[in-house]
Amino acid sequence: MDDFFGGVVIIVIIIFVWPVYNSFHSPTNGEHTGFVTAIENSGYIFHTTSAYFKTNTQSSQEDKYCVTDPVVIDELKQYQESNQNITIEYSNNFLMPFWQCKRTDQSIITGVK
Repeated sequence: MDDFFGGVVIIVIIIFVWPVYNSFHSPTNGEHTGFVTAIENSGYIFHTTSAYFKTNTQSSQEDKYCVTDPVVIDELKQYQESNQNITIEYSNNFLMPFWQCKRTDQSIITGVK
């Protein structure tokens, strides 16, 4: 019986505790000027949208951000098609739920200038 209880505890930790623990971040906010290179939709159950962003078109460094607002997603798609230089505003709360953004995304894009 003790082995069964131990297995249940491990499963509960994996299913409930690990995703919540893995969602904590240092709060940040700021701006980034550059070009949108790609918009990616992913997920079967929890659909997330990521935006890839470069400071200039020749740069090999590409930053990845989460986008949760449908209006901002549409704006970013338009700027991606026009290859226009823009400034995005981003923030990162203390807790970023895993169903909202992937763990690999740096911050959430909150607006476009």
